[in-house]
Amino acid sequence: GHCGEAGGLKREWWMLSDEEAQYLHSAFPKGEDAIEHMVLQCPECLSVNFPGTEQSLVVNRGGKMTSASGKLMSEKDYRAVTRHVTDACTDVPLTSVPVRVTAAEGEAAARLAPATPAAEEGGEEPGGGEEESYVHAPHGLFPCPIPEGGDGAATVLAHFCFLGRLMGKALLDQRHVDLPLSLPFFKRMVGGRLALDDIALVDPPLHAALRGMRALAARHAEA
Repeated sequence: GHCGEAGGLKREWWMLSDEEAQYLHSAFPKGEDAIEHMVLQCPECLSVNFPGTEQSLVVNRGGKMTSASGKLMSEKDYRAVTRHVTDACTDVPLTSVPVRVTAAEGEAAARLAPATPAAEEGGEEPGGGEEESYVHAPHGLFPCPIPEGGDGAATVLAHFCFLGRLMGKALLDQRHVDLPLSLPFFKRMVGGRLALDDIALVDPPLHAALRGMRALAARHAEA
């Protein structure tokens, strides 16, 4: 947490990489017990960056990030080096958060960060799930057709209803959702009719096979 303008405390959630924790400790100004700092945080995944140079962290002077040499630093200087939880946050403008950081906190972060749970995108599930438990759709996600009224249809429909609410809430809050839906799926969601060529955007090998079958059927009909 850090002190707000009225002297109260405000809780801040940080997603902190091991490398950033080590940098906080190693670049903390020598001989200082605490400094006024400016943390840069991604507003989407909450990852943080402790801005500074190779030698030392920047200090917060009147709301401006200032290096040890007196150079004013910009938030844009640190976008490319900020480690995000998801690639969807690339080049997102970072939020400046004024904080008071102590040398003891930097040392504790460097010591404890490697022992905390990882939050990297594509990692294992908390229950120890293997890589096979994830769906890999290089051409985007598309629903698997099931017979109307078949076994499990009601459950599948409930899942899609939940997905719709989730996406609606994400749009309302202007948050990125790491859900790579395919273009034909979006087309169908807005009322469009799907055609054979739409399959090429979901399953290229299946599309090629179906086109071959259609051509073969056409030649057979002509004969």
